[in-house]
Amino acid sequence: IPGSVSSLPYTIDAIEKCLEEGVPASKLLMGVPLYTRVWVVDPNGKILSNSAVTMTRMAEILRTNQLSLSYLSKEMQNYVEYPASNGTAKVWLEDSTSITNRLSLVHTYGIAGSACWQYSQGTSEIWDLFDRYLH
Repeated sequence: IPGSVSSLPYTIDAIEKCLEEGVPASKLLMGVPLYTRVWVVDPNGKILSNSAVTMTRMAEILRTNQLSLSYLSKEMQNYVEYPASNGTAKVWLEDSTSITNRLSLVHTYGIAGSACWQYSQGTSEIWDLFDRYLH
């Protein structure tokens, strides 16, 4: 089903379940995705493709197509739709908004910190956020 790589409600639930199960907060790292999935669906909602793109590539797509973002308060992240081959691209963005909201959970729950899958998928702006929120 098209959706966020890791929405904030999903992340909060995962952190709380780990803590409830006895994982010490001092040993818990929160995963932070530095990529976004571009879901392309046909007019009936059938998934045509589901590709991962880096933050830099997604910023290029937004800029080139002059797309406007919508903020989804439940997911606590930005969202955009745009025409794509044979359908509509639906994107729940991992960007400075979602990363800021996610990194604030480190302090909210007193967990050890965060971890990322691949450093090269982030942008310099994102690393500034990591530095600000984790130091």
